[in-house]
Amino acid sequence: GVGLWWMVKSFQENGEGGNLVPLGSILGLDKTIVTSLKFDSNNLLWAACDDGTVRAYNMTGYDGGTSAAADVQFPPKKPVFQSDFTDSVLDMHLCEELKLGVCAIADGGAALFNMENGQFFA
Repeated sequence: GVGLWWMVKSFQENGEGGNLVPLGSILGLDKTIVTSLKFDSNNLLWAACDDGTVRAYNMTGYDGGTSAAADVQFPPKKPVFQSDFTDSVLDMHLCEELKLGVCAIADGGAALFNMENGQFFA
């Protein structure tokens, strides 16, 4: 699963310190092993999983406090994209310039997916 926290900095004389504020968990990831997490510049949190899925969650709208904006469900309960692959995903890399992601999979191969719709290329 994936737990989310927000770091609230506190200003002390030595310039260090802060508090972690728990925000909850992403429910759709509580029954799988998450092998890789990446943020992109569109505020999507991409999660690669041992069950062969890659999912993207919209993290836009969190206001930096302990609550989300009124029109935003936080933590997100459903992914924006979810794609299934045939084997466990071990790691993931995102290339935003090409709008492509690549996953290392358990059979020793690699798989490409489209970051605009989350779908794997055949």
